[in-house]
Amino acid sequence: MGKIENSALGTISGTVGNLIIYQLNGKTVVRQKPGKKENYKPSKIQLFYQNSFRVVQQFLLPLEDHLNIGFEEFLTGGKRGIHLAMSWAMKNAIINEEDKPRLQIEKIRVSKGDLVQAADLILVKVESKSYRLSWTQNSFEGSARDSDRCHILIYHPVDKKVQYIQNGSFRKQGFHHFKLLNSFPDSNFYLYFSFSKKIRGNKSIFSDSQCIKGF
Repeated sequence: MGKIENSALGTISGTVGNLIIYQLNGKTVVRQKPGKKENYKPSKIQLFYQNSFRVVQQFLLPLEDHLNIGFEEFLTGGKRGIHLAMSWAMKNAIINEEDKPRLQIEKIRVSKGDLVQAADLILVKVESKSYRLSWTQNSFEGSARDSDRCHILIYHPVDKKVQYIQNGSFRKQGFHHFKLLNSFPDSNFYLYFSFSKKIRGNKSIFSDSQCIKGF
């Protein structure tokens, strides 16, 4: 781009050949017309990555607010929970099936951290919309404590329904009863389970979430 400070052309503007002349902040600016862009064709790898990104984003968007809770420990600067969850999913939850991305829903993480996970997690349907989730009490392992609280995120990806149970039963209790909302489908949902505990500054740290496929 060229600039003419004291142009003899005055305030002329328009095009001359392949040049464009116009006024900007009291100065006459001359630049070349942009050439024709060649049609861009992404490579097979680029196309797969773009499609993978779209699949992951569409799945996680309904969970956006809850992901800020589950990834609270790692939120710095402009990062949000959905950014961290998407990064994990792109690396660990996508497989290539004939050049098309398939999302492995059970490998999605809705929380992440070093807290010890639940052991022997079992989901039992008690009656319509009523469930019992149980685990082995393992407070003696590593960072696990009796006072850790369970968090349950239930997601029906087809209907985009989400139900979140925050600060549920204590780890030492070994089970948690819950009911689905009346509007929530009673089948084909995914349940993500994790423990959390409070640390300094009332901040929460979590275990990596575990996934169970609903009935």
